[in-house]
Amino acid sequence: ALGAVNLRAEDEAAEYGERLNSMKSERIDLTQAIAKLRDGIDELNAEGRERLIAAFDVINTNFKTLFEALFGGGQAELKLVESDDPLEAGLEIYACPPGKRLSVMSLMSGGEQALTAAALIFGVFLANPAPVCVLDEVDAPLDDANVTRFCDLMDEMTRRTRTRFLVITHHAVTMARMDRLFGVTMVEQGVSQLVSVDLKRAEALVAERLRPALAELVAAAESAGWCMDGRLPLQGQLSIAAPMSFGIRHLGPVIAGFARAHPGLEVVLD
Repeated sequence: ALGAVNLRAEDEAAEYGERLNSMKSERIDLTQAIAKLRDGIDELNAEGRERLIAAFDVINTNFKTLFEALFGGGQAELKLVESDDPLEAGLEIYACPPGKRLSVMSLMSGGEQALTAAALIFGVFLANPAPVCVLDEVDAPLDDANVTRFCDLMDEMTRRTRTRFLVITHHAVTMARMDRLFGVTMVEQGVSQLVSVDLKRAEALVAERLRPALAELVAAAESAGWCMDGRLPLQGQLSIAAPMSFGIRHLGPVIAGFARAHPGLEVVLD
């Protein structure tokens, strides 16, 4: 026996055939879309590798130059590790301060790591400068000499990139090198007050007040037998009264010049 006869078999076969053809068409569209996406991804990866390698070379060159400037010598470099594909590789920092062997950054002291990190950050900024950079206690592990080098480098970066650096610090040397200071003081117990100081304007005022002290320095030097052309050496002790302690650093270059020209002269600031 054939059993029951499906009178709609032909119609159902036609419907299933249409659905099958529609699914085949959709499969072809999906396959083509996947191929286009893969081609696009390959193009993006290829361009990304080229840009990454180009940027890496520039940053690595800047890093080497800035590292040598900060440490007064030595050598440093960046290396891509753990993969031949730059997009998947890791980054290792190798640094060698003067008098030491080339090693990974993790084997350096805290101060050396801070200066090396600063060189790397500024190296990236030279490749792609940003309008604002926030540095939080970067100078904390540094001594006064290295803080001065760090500030010199920051001044150079400001001139070359026009970047505004916002530096959070408690170091007096760093604060003295800034253009403007912002701080919080407590004049009364439990009452905080925001304070802003424009150091450039303050330096101009101090320089104005230091003119009498500088005139006294020249007059005292001449009275001690020193000619303006520096041919006669000075001997003994020269005492100069500075009008305010903040102005001592302004007299520093002048006093240093006197000391170099006249080793026998001792200059004392009262």
